[in-house]
Amino acid sequence: MFKARVVNGSFAIANVVAGYWGKNQQMRVFHREIPYEWYMGHLTDFCWSAAMVSLGAVTGLNILKSQSTALESDLKTLDSMILGNAAFVVAGTTFVEYLDSIPRAANFDWQDVACYALGTNMAYGVYKASRILKK
Repeated sequence: MFKARVVNGSFAIANVVAGYWGKNQQMRVFHREIPYEWYMGHLTDFCWSAAMVSLGAVTGLNILKSQSTALESDLKTLDSMILGNAAFVVAGTTFVEYLDSIPRAANFDWQDVACYALGTNMAYGVYKASRILKK
């Protein structure tokens, strides 16, 4: 499980860095230092939602590592928990996106929700692929 923790941890770190870079680019646009590009906002939505799921996977794998033996049922439970974490991230961020659209009378940004869903699904896929690695 060491390799799985390294893969998920590396994926989380890469997504945090990429998300921070996207947010930094957005702030530079806000301060009129650079022109806006379509990917800047979506990069943050995609990467930070993926990072949240990957960090949850690393935490779960670390908890299983601390046990003397990890049964197959424990791993199936962890799979369900990571998938639930992904669903919670998408639902929570979608709810916040909805609440953000109310006071400004702005349109609900469905593209952000798609980025949240893609990011969490990508992170869950990386988690499932990393489980193939033994030890």
